[in-house]
Amino acid sequence: ICGKPNAGKSSLLNCLLGEDRSIVSDIAGTTRDTISEKVRLGAFTLNVIDTAGITQTDDPIEKIGVERARGEIEGAQLILYVADSSVELDDNDRDILGEIEGKRAICVMNKSDLAQALSEEEMKALMKDNQAVIPLSARFGTGIDQLKKALGQTIEGIEQGISEEFWLVDLKDTFDRLGEITGETVGENLIDEIFDKFCMGK
Repeated sequence: ICGKPNAGKSSLLNCLLGEDRSIVSDIAGTTRDTISEKVRLGAFTLNVIDTAGITQTDDPIEKIGVERARGEIEGAQLILYVADSSVELDDNDRDILGEIEGKRAICVMNKSDLAQALSEEEMKALMKDNQAVIPLSARFGTGIDQLKKALGQTIEGIEQGISEEFWLVDLKDTFDRLGEITGETVGENLIDEIFDKFCMGK
């Protein structure tokens, strides 16, 4: 999850989790480090990472947070770019749009409950490669179902050859669940043995 300060990134994470995991306030720059949480989406378990707001800053601590956020963008398989639709895009937004160009991304137009300064059509024109644009209010949870649907459609792209890491995460979660049912703990050695003997491509 990336975006400029106070766009609603932490609120979105809390909305996806259904609990108050990240601290949320009206003060820009509340999140200064990355926060990682597992989010269950149908048959898949996603590792969702909330990041510090990307902005130009002279604050040394905030700079570290921004650098970490950029690092997470670089390594992410899917990016949720959160734009504050109640204000016009600024240089921070344009920097982020440049960084996510060519990457798999979904734009979340947050704060849809407020008077809108951005239109959905404007954001679709700025997003490349026909990426989804979802109006949403993390405050009230409206639009979260549409976002989950878009996430599911993107993840189902595994059938078109997306990284097998998604399968590995889901299989590991399945082993853990089976262990809970049988009362046994599935050891790492069993998982390693299974993956050694079976080809994921088949």
